[in-house]
Amino acid sequence: MGLGGWLLGLWRGGPGIALVVGLTMLAVVAVANLIGSAMPFALTRFGVDPAVASGPLITSMMDTIGLAIYFLAATWLLGLPVAG
Repeated sequence: MGLGGWLLGLWRGGPGIALVVGLTMLAVVAVANLIGSAMPFALTRFGVDPAVASGPLITSMMDTIGLAIYFLAATWLLGLPVAG
């Protein structure tokens, strides 16, 4: 996923965009795997059926975390000004 994102970013936006997209894809997939493997254990611990709750919960969490990773990587790697 990271390599595919890097190639597409290189083709469409140049080396800086390629680096941001490639690293972001790599980080998002790694975090999604960690959360996806840990979430059923956490839900079972709290007495919730993991088969019912983990799908929507993981999707919502990864949408939020994925955007945060992308914007943080773009700000850090491209040197964009930070508001505040």
